[in-house]
Amino acid sequence: MATMIEAGSASDTEERDRFAFRMWRLSAYSGVVYATLGLIFWALIAGYLPAPHESLHGDAIKQFFLEDQTRVRVGMVGYITIAVLYMPFSVVIARLMQRVEGPYGVLHRLEYFGGVATTFVTLFSGVFWLAASFRTADRSASEVQLLSDVGWFVFDCTFMVTAMQFTALASPAV
Repeated sequence: MATMIEAGSASDTEERDRFAFRMWRLSAYSGVVYATLGLIFWALIAGYLPAPHESLHGDAIKQFFLEDQTRVRVGMVGYITIAVLYMPFSVVIARLMQRVEGPYGVLHRLEYFGGVATTFVTLFSGVFWLAASFRTADRSASEVQLLSDVGWFVFDCTFMVTAMQFTALASPAV
């Protein structure tokens, strides 16, 4: 009977290891899916490539959102939906960095929290642009421009938090 318990334990361990490996792999691929689908939803579907120029007046920004509200809405809903895929990708990188750095290191924590922050700036920028696409005809041009501008300001924060991640990852300590 002792052999059956030991055999069962080894099998359970192997199954847990296989599951863990699948989760690591899926989490690593989530970064590729995030980047690919994010670009498709944001640039191609929502029409942010090329993006509306920052020097446009409120009426021109409002017209951008009025031209094809469905396209902008579908693109932004997709963009917001895939935002969460950046987090598992960052967690995998942070865990790998922790293995190298040790449990008391700082760099893997910068990677982890940078991933959380990048996820949120992706979410919030998309939410502001989505809000600009709702009831656009009923809003003044300055309201639509304000929502669009705030979306861009939040989106620009992506550079800052993601640069922190990449700096931590590129550190010679890792």
